[in-house]
Amino acid sequence: CLFGSPNKNKFAICRDVTSSFFGCYIHYDTNNEEWIQSRSATGEGGFGKRLDMQGKRANADRNDDNSNFYHLFPHSNSARSENNAKDGVFEYLVPHIGAYFICNDIAVLKAFSKDYGEEGGIFFYSDEDKRRVLGTDFSVKL
Repeated sequence: CLFGSPNKNKFAICRDVTSSFFGCYIHYDTNNEEWIQSRSATGEGGFGKRLDMQGKRANADRNDDNSNFYHLFPHSNSARSENNAKDGVFEYLVPHIGAYFICNDIAVLKAFSKDYGEEGGIFFYSDEDKRRVLGTDFSVKL
């Protein structure tokens, strides 16, 4: 099974050696033993910067944009960790690399945030998807 236990698949854990890589990753919840959230790292700084930003957001006492991810998985140091609706805490999540590449070409990185119908895009985005991509804090957003 593609998404079986991390012990039974080939997804590498995001570590310092891969922090400057770009691509997509998925979180494994070690407490509930399930895969929960896929993300991409295509902005400046790659996986390292994206994961650092996620840690800061999880640690924040406020969730101003009402992100479901940070609502369900606040850091245990956050005032939001007292939330009864949470699924766990951020510390239980281990990011695994689904696919990665090494790139210094900003035009290539921008292709990951564009719709196929746009020049150079590679994904098919709904209007809601486009709104969410444009609302991210990636330095290469459109």
